[in-house]
Amino acid sequence: MGKDNVTVLCNCATDEMVKDEALMDIVTTRKVIEFMEELCEREGYPKEVLTDNGAQFKSKEMEKYLSERSIDHKRVLKGKWEEEAWKERKGKCDDEAWKERKGKCEEEAWKERKGNCEEEAWKKRKGKCEEEAWKKRKGKCEEEAWKERKGKCDDEAWKERKGKCEEEAWKERKGNCEEEAWKKRKGKCEEEAWKERKGKCDDEAWKERKGKCDDEALKERKGNCEEEAWKERKGKCDDEAWKERKGKCDEEAWKERKGKCDEEAWKERKGKCK
Repeated sequence: MGKDNVTVLCNCATDEMVKDEALMDIVTTRKVIEFMEELCEREGYPKEVLTDNGAQFKSKEMEKYLSERSIDHKRVLKGKWEEEAWKERKGKCDDEAWKERKGKCEEEAWKERKGNCEEEAWKKRKGKCEEEAWKKRKGKCEEEAWKERKGKCDDEAWKERKGKCEEEAWKERKGNCEEEAWKKRKGKCEEEAWKERKGKCDDEAWKERKGKCDDEALKERKGNCEEEAWKERKGKCDDEAWKERKGKCDEEAWKERKGKCDEEAWKERKGKCK
């Protein structure tokens, strides 16, 4: 019960009041005030109250209580309290029925709206999931196709490269073999030519050396012969010259000695003669 609501106090107006009245042995003004105080503390004071024409509601104590709290007091007409109670009860029933019906409608509408929202969300989510799954599957298919295509290209490129490498290797190997064979053949030819040339050179050198040796031997022999002849001739010349010189020396020495002897003999003789 809010401040804008009306509190109806009667002997048998509502089920709630009947239950509360059942706790009272005698309905007096004091008990009604206590009941109102308890109710107002919980719900707040109303602007007005509607009661029947019972003595407990018409007393001065009740009027004073309501006046002090600025609560407008209205009473039903005599003989009309049942009609007013019925209208109030009917209004409450209609209000409850309307609320219940409204609640059901709102609940149904909410359920329908919720169902629609969930369905839309599910469809949207399903669409996203399907789109993601499709993209994922498409991506996998494209990736597989790309890998397959790349594999084929790599395979073809590898075969082409392998073929080129094998061809180059074959050419290189062939070239190496031909070069080795040529070198080997060239080496043999050069070796044979060298042997042949060497043989000729050795033969020529031997002949030349032999000739030189013969020439040197001849010269040496000739020189020896000339040296011996020269020595022999020189010896003869020296012997003759020595003899000639010796003869001269002996002659000069004899003459000198003879002169000295003659001079000494003359001086000695001359001295003796003086």
